[in-house]
Amino acid sequence: MEEYIEEMKRDTESCSKSPSNKNSIQLREILVSLCSIVPKIKITNPCDENGNVVFEAYTESAKDIYDFFLKRKSEFQVYTNFIANFTGELLIRENIDVFAKIIMDLNKSYSNKVTKFKHKTFGMTIFDNKMVFKFHISLLELILTEDVKRMVDA
Repeated sequence: MEEYIEEMKRDTESCSKSPSNKNSIQLREILVSLCSIVPKIKITNPCDENGNVVFEAYTESAKDIYDFFLKRKSEFQVYTNFIANFTGELLIRENIDVFAKIIMDLNKSYSNKVTKFKHKTFGMTIFDNKMVFKFHISLLELILTEDVKRMVDA
């Protein structure tokens, strides 16, 4: 993850030399800053009857997440869906072992909950020291399938 952040910083620096690319620079700076916050994950609703999963990403410092979003409020009004989807999927992929347990625990309701609907976008709410995300469990199936395919192809 640190390598990824450093690469994004280098890219941001190289983009900043090109003034015609202000939106790209701004978005890269947001992503670099966002990736530097490493929250803990807590699943608050493993899977409801429609296959929706809710989890919290929180930090020890009550100010980290809130301050980050407060300072960039105007930018997030432009990038809201992108930021929610990017951050939500990044956190799931970084903590896939935690989320994979949800699918393993479904048993008989698997086909009804996982295949009945498809994940489209994340819901995201910001509180003082946490972000709350909501997504459809079919995203977990997709990520796990991608991971298995990568292992088989390797």
